[in-house]
This record gives sequence, structure tokens and C-alpha cells, in this order.
Amino acid sequence: MAPRIRRFRRFSRLVLAASFGLPFATTAYAGQLEDIGKKLRRHQAEVGRISQGIRQPSQVGKGKTDESISRKLIDAQVQFGMGNFEDSSVLLYDIVEAHPTHRSYEEALYYLAESLFQRGDNLASRAYFRKLAGERPDSKFYQQSLERLIELSIRLHDPDGVQGWLTALDGLPQGKRRPSVPYIRGKYAHFGGDHDQAIRFFSQVPKNSKYAFQAQYFIGAAYIAKGDLRGASKTFTALTKKRPKSEKDRRVAELAHMAVGRLHYERDKPSMAIDSYLNVSRKSDLFDDVLYEVAWVYVKNKEYPKALRALELLQLTDPKSSRMPEVRILEGNLRIRKAQSQYDRGTGNPTEEYDKALKVFTHTREAYTAPHEQLKKLVAEEANPVQFMAQVTGRESKTFETQGAD
Repeated sequence: MAPRIRRFRRFSRLVLAASFGLPFATTAYAGQLEDIGKKLRRHQAEVGRISQGIRQPSQVGKGKTDESISRKLIDAQVQFGMGNFEDSSVLLYDIVEAHPTHRSYEEALYYLAESLFQRGDNLASRAYFRKLAGERPDSKFYQQSLERLIELSIRLHDPDGVQGWLTALDGLPQGKRRPSVPYIRGKYAHFGGDHDQAIRFFSQVPKNSKYAFQAQYFIGAAYIAKGDLRGASKTFTALTKKRPKSEKDRRVAELAHMAVGRLHYERDKPSMAIDSYLNVSRKSDLFDDVLYEVAWVYVKNKEYPKALRALELLQLTDPKSSRMPEVRILEGNLRIRKAQSQYDRGTGNPTEEYDKALKVFTHTREAYTAPHEQLKKLVAEEANPVQFMAQVTGRESKTFETQGAD
């Protein structure tokens, strides 16, 4: 008899025995039945799980859409982290405008507003931060949104809504406030002209905060605004002795060295001013400013040859510096002064210095005549030249923040 037939008959007898209680249903067969029952129950449970995972036709595209939105948010955050704020804002705009009910909406809204802030699109950034602060007061990004709205009011010179945002920040529990809150409050007070209040807020910034260096720099600036040069010098000098923990701290420390140099310049201490300026690294993007200001220290001290050497070094270091027109004009004037000094003392060759001055002025005029004419033409073609120039300069609205302490 074929094995398959024998197994079938054995299975039949087993089933009949289980059904009618026939005497040949042995204990062995009962054990086999129990194993089969367990397998059947496992298969039935597995079928149930599979059936639950099968979506209705109306839900077929939903999971794919959710996955696509989440992936787009991740791509946008990657672009944001790399500093590609234009690309990140384009990706995030699609999520915010097309999927306001998606679970990623809140996070996308914050990163969109922040990307626009970093790009300098202040009005658009403010609109989205207002939306986030107004719609989601329980959001984990609520404090950041309030802080950015206050910073944007400084950038835009527009105090509308600020008091409400300040009140909201002050209403937060002390233990839940971000370390940046007193820093933002200090900046608003400083740019609003209340320098005493600014110093009070900046002094509340924790010493281990990433805003500690900036806060101290602003305290020094507030002292200068008050006319307290001694307090400013003490603050800036202390800051130069601290060890920077980040690249931004390093830059603030360099700005502090420059501030100390300017204070020494005002106090007619040229050698101390020069020493302070030269603490700024030659690799720093501030070194052009350092050399230019060093030249003026020498001018004030009537050391014209040294001033000329500082200007020559600047031109060699960065021949495309934005300061170049000022540098060339100053160089020409210094050569005239040097020639006059040589003539009065009866030393050197004043004629040679006059020729060099004439050459500098001539080349400078020729270099900028054509751009000047082009700019005049552009302005003449505009219906409102004042508005046109405001738009042009508005594109550089972040100049102070990139050169300052932020």
C-alpha cells in the first residue's frame, strides 16, 4: 500500500476516534491530535495578524504619503544642518502648506521659520514664527519661536507684538526657561537704548552657557554706550583672557581684542592699542579691519611710514578687500603727509612721494569711475531711487550680525 494512502487511513482513524470515542484511540494518537491543534491555532493567529495588516483600498496610498513626508522632513533637516537654508526652506514649505494635519507639521513649521531666519528673509520668517507661537503654545519649539520673534523685531526695527512675547517669556517657569532667554532680553534692552537693564539681563546668562562670551561682549558695549570706558575696558580685557569653547567664542574674543585696542586708541596709548590689535590671528576674517585700524593708530601718532606699511600689508593680504577704496584714499593722503614731513625736515625725496600719491589717486579714480556711472544709471532708471537703495542695502541686513557678536 502506498505510504500516502496509509497515512490518510491512519489520520482518518485518528479523527474518527476523536469524534466517536472508539476504543482504538490510544494515548499516542491523543498526543498527536493535541500537537495538530496547537499548529492549527498558531496558523489561525498568524492569518489574523496578516488580515489586520491588509489596508482598505482607500488607505492604500496613505502610508506611502506619510513615509514620503517624513523622508522629506529628514532631507530638509540634513540640508539645514549643512547650511543650505534655501534648499531646506523649499522642502519644508511643501510640508507646511500642503500637510497641516501631518504629525511632522509642527517640526517642519519651526525649521521653515528658522531656515528663513538664517537666510535673512525676515518678514517671511516672522510670519511663520508667529504662526507657530500662536497655534502651538504647548510646542517644544515655543520658547525658540518667542526668542526669534524678539530678535526679528530688532532686525526689522518693528516693536509690534514684542511686549506680548516678552510677557510670555517672563511667564514661563524659572526652571524651564532656556539659558538664551536673558541673553535675548538683554539684546532687546541694549538695542532699545536701556543699557542698565541690558547689563542686568546679560549678567544673568549662565557662565557655562554658549551665550556667555556674547553676553560679556554686549556688557562691554553697553558700558561704552553709557560712556563708562573704564567699565568697558575691564569687561573686554577679562573676556580676552577667557578660553574660547567654540568658533563663535573665538570670534567674539577677537572682537574683544579689537575693542580693547580702540579703547587704548581713545586714551592715546598707541603701543598698547597695537599690542591688543595684533592678538587677532592673521587667518581671521577680521584681520583686514585690524590692519586698517592699526594704520589709523600710527596716523594719530604721526608715524606715517608705519601706517603705510600696515596699508601695504593689507593690500597684499587681501587685494579684493571691501575696504580697498578707503585704503587707497588713505594711502594717497599719507604719502602727501610723508612728502610734507620730508620737505620740512629736508630729508628723503618728497617729489617721489607726491608722484606716488598722484598715481594712487589716479588709479583709484579710474577703477571706480565706470562702476559709479553704472550705479547712477541704475538709480536714474528707478521710479523711487531712495526705495531702490533701501532694497539694495536691505540685502546686506545681516552685515552687523556677521561682523558683530550676534
